[in-house]
Amino acid sequence: MEWSPGAEDGRQTKERLKGGAMSKTELIKKMRKDGYPYKIKGNGGYNAVLYDMQPLLDGEYMAIYRYPGGTCCHDLAEIKACFKVIEQ
Repeated sequence: MEWSPGAEDGRQTKERLKGGAMSKTELIKKMRKDGYPYKIKGNGGYNAVLYDMQPLLDGEYMAIYRYPGGTCCHDLAEIKACFKVIEQ
């Protein structure tokens, strides 16, 4: 059987990914309020900026950071353990 999100999860995902009720700016503000830093020194010592979110199951999500060469998903626990926060 294929996984299918509940109606509430589906609405939240659409809002997060396509702007629905949230603009990109509002989305970034929400993620920062949830504890994700705005700028980090991450993979290979490169600086990255909070860019978007990757929805997971049950309303959870990971942050997508923009690096000079592209994007990468990071979990909050990974950021706290492995990366330097440049701007919260």
